[in-house]
Amino acid sequence: MNFLNPLGLILTLILPIIAILHFKKQQVVERKISYIGLWDEVIKEIQGIRHNRINQYLLLLLQLLIGLLIIMALARPVLVKPFEGDNITIALDCSMTMQAKENDTTRFEMAKEAIKEYLKEIDDDVLISLIALKGSSERIAKDAEKSDVIGILENLECTYETLNIKKADEIINLDSEKCRIFSDKHLNLEYKHIKVGSKFMNIGIIYGSYDYYSNTALFRVKNYEKARKTIVVSLEDEQGRKDIQRLDIEGNTTVDVSWPKVWENSQILSMSVLEDDMLKEDNKFLLPIGNRFKAKVLMLGENYFLRNALLSIPCINVDFKSEYEVQKNEYDLYILNTKHLENQLPKEANIWYLNPTTNMIDGSIDTYSKIEVLDDNFSADINSHNLYIENSFTLKNDGDMNTVLRVEEKPVMSYRIEKDTKKIYSTIDWNKTNMPLQPDFPVLIENIVKWFLKDKKNWYEPGEYIYIGGDDFKFIAPSGLKIDALSKPVILNEIGIYKLMKKDKAMKSFVVNPSKETIENYEYGDDNSTLFEGYTHSRTATILDLKNILIVILLILLVVEWEVYRRSV
Repeated sequence: MNFLNPLGLILTLILPIIAILHFKKQQVVERKISYIGLWDEVIKEIQGIRHNRINQYLLLLLQLLIGLLIIMALARPVLVKPFEGDNITIALDCSMTMQAKENDTTRFEMAKEAIKEYLKEIDDDVLISLIALKGSSERIAKDAEKSDVIGILENLECTYETLNIKKADEIINLDSEKCRIFSDKHLNLEYKHIKVGSKFMNIGIIYGSYDYYSNTALFRVKNYEKARKTIVVSLEDEQGRKDIQRLDIEGNTTVDVSWPKVWENSQILSMSVLEDDMLKEDNKFLLPIGNRFKAKVLMLGENYFLRNALLSIPCINVDFKSEYEVQKNEYDLYILNTKHLENQLPKEANIWYLNPTTNMIDGSIDTYSKIEVLDDNFSADINSHNLYIENSFTLKNDGDMNTVLRVEEKPVMSYRIEKDTKKIYSTIDWNKTNMPLQPDFPVLIENIVKWFLKDKKNWYEPGEYIYIGGDDFKFIAPSGLKIDALSKPVILNEIGIYKLMKKDKAMKSFVVNPSKETIENYEYGDDNSTLFEGYTHSRTATILDLKNILIVILLILLVVEWEVYRRSV
């Protein structure tokens, strides 16, 4: 309890005076009697004195309380309810677009300064949680003080990742309902949004691909402005060979740019936008097309027809061996035309079994029968329906198997997906079918290989990770930073080429490009940098003035005191 007028407590010195005056009024009266019969009346009077004494003590107590209440009312006591603290959440957009520059300052730095200004309006006892919004948004501070949050902000860096709105909303909901989001985008989230940055002026490359059959590189470019733009784009390989094109792109439009007849023996194609804009990071796109970036396939055992079909697929490198030594998973696909090798292969391997074990065989068909292609994943671009086989074994129709090819309603090729690996089991004897003689045969084999490899990436997006394992391996990031692989995944945080090294020897390269949805799905306003009004957050302690309460009690005691005094007289 505190007092608004503590000097009023000096009046407590009058309380002893009240007590002295009260007792001074009480005097003993002596009486002389000549008749003993008067004792009865004396006794009665003594009993009355005792009763009056009780009233006198009660009266003294009431007078002291009344005096104390008068003093307290003059001192103005107040009850201060201590502030128990509050908490809020600050979400900072750390995605790639926040690296856009305006007046030589990135929007990320603008957002940091806006947060610092916001923190000035917050009480020191407010607890703050800080969330970094990006591809995989994370909470980097929980119930921290202002000074700690400012220190964390100083060391926080912007990423090259895409902002995942759904994941951002999920982590904010887990943290707090009182949230302030600092971003350059108009995010469709139900929280106070503090926007930084003005209109977005940018030309960016959002996708790239390469067709090995036509030797053509294809890129997709987007104009994020409303006005039409004329730009120059270039294509260059690692040997310095270069070509340029001029493009006219309407506002807020995406166009495709193709380069047919790419130079021979190129390993990496680099597409660039030769245009000054706000975001430089999406003005370049690396497309790996060389042999060292192709998927690696190993075939164990001999099969003439399958060998030729595999060699006709330009997007893979194929090795043919008769034996296999136990080693780490260095191939993306293993094709087994031998038996009893399953236990020697890596557990995470993709395998095509051409000779399944006997426990998977259901029976045999001795007639000349038609082959049907069932699954759409494998029937693309296959037009022939005159596929036949003679004397074929069939597979058991287990519940977790999916049929690819069947003969007389029974499967002769099936697949199964186990966690992160894929398996295909086939009982077809290629010497007893007309399939290798059909023009669709290499198409079928390519469809099968592509099904195995469709999850294999030619290039990665920022924020993704790869797992190599092994103490001998090291990664060199595009910035030159060396990263130990050890036995943990390596997060690809930079744009460019990562090199996997083993004892100073380059083993493999990984290309990292901006996501094709880096900024494609977000709309930008043309308004200038704004901070929404009413976004401050401040709390104060609760103060209860007791003066009026004391006056009410004082009035009640005065009534009681008068009644006691009247009865004692």
